[in-house]
Amino acid sequence: MEITRISGYLMRALIVLLVAGIAVAPVPGEEQQETDLSLFRTDNDSYPLDLDTLMDERDKLIESYQKSADFTGAPIGSGDPVIPVNATIVAYGFSFDKTGIPHEMIAVSQEGTDIAQLLEKANRWYNDTAVSTPESAVNVSGGDWALMGSGRYYYAAEPYGLIEHNFETYRNSNEMDPVRDYFAIKQIWSMDPGFHRYREQGSKWLNERGLSYIDWSVSSLGNPALHDWNPSGTTTGPTTVSISFTPMPKFSGSFLNSVTMSDESDPAIERAEWGYTFNGPDVKNTLQSWSPGSTVSVDASTASGQYDLAYLYAEGTFIEPTTWPFHRYYSISTYWDTWIIY
Repeated sequence: MEITRISGYLMRALIVLLVAGIAVAPVPGEEQQETDLSLFRTDNDSYPLDLDTLMDERDKLIESYQKSADFTGAPIGSGDPVIPVNATIVAYGFSFDKTGIPHEMIAVSQEGTDIAQLLEKANRWYNDTAVSTPESAVNVSGGDWALMGSGRYYYAAEPYGLIEHNFETYRNSNEMDPVRDYFAIKQIWSMDPGFHRYREQGSKWLNERGLSYIDWSVSSLGNPALHDWNPSGTTTGPTTVSISFTPMPKFSGSFLNSVTMSDESDPAIERAEWGYTFNGPDVKNTLQSWSPGSTVSVDASTASGQYDLAYLYAEGTFIEPTTWPFHRYYSISTYWDTWIIY
């Protein structure tokens, strides 16, 4: 939604942001190829993509996997993407890798956006995930933390910019607590301003601010307790991110540019939250990305089924600086409802 404000007016934007064989990527607009453990769809005039239909297809694929000889018996973790009313689904994919870990992708756009770049991203995801075995699926898990699933969310709005909001869900597979389970979510998200992504089209839109959070309070497993989150406090790059949880630290990452991350987390409401401020032209007019995360303990499940885990939200706000003193702002929001199946 575009907003006009007098220069200097401060607006707080809420943002929640966080992969064998050989085959040929499907051609956009044609009926999609798929394996027994994957599906991939792209939008066209004769086959418009509907989120409810896609979720039904995905759920049937999960049921088929659980009945197959490939099923490992491990819990399955993924999420439901939430699509804003003014957005159109360009592509969707869901796939189990050879280790039984699910990977999900959705690409959406607003009217007037050239979707060629989104389709390129979607096809790359398909080739890296459904066609070949992603290295991360084999190597990212370590120690006592096991990767349960991942998601990618691309949202493009020309001429403003693009938000990418991804996540990885982990579970402590070796903890001995009989009544509590332990999870972690790593949020990987980025802001790509129109000045960078759509510069050839004349865009002047820049990064202005952002906010991301992981809300564990929605967990239907019961009694969620936010344990750790990082970064904590207010930091400006270069910064190293490390998220710890007994028995060992697991997740780490870093960002180097002049972006200030303000920790707005609140254990009282079981939410890890961060605000992002861009401090100079080097970060306002270029692609910027972050990987915050948090850990939680919840009541152990007493029955099989699907349980809500956490709500992820990401929003990036862009600014058109040439309209001074009446600056224009545009915000892009992305959402995931993550869950686990025992």
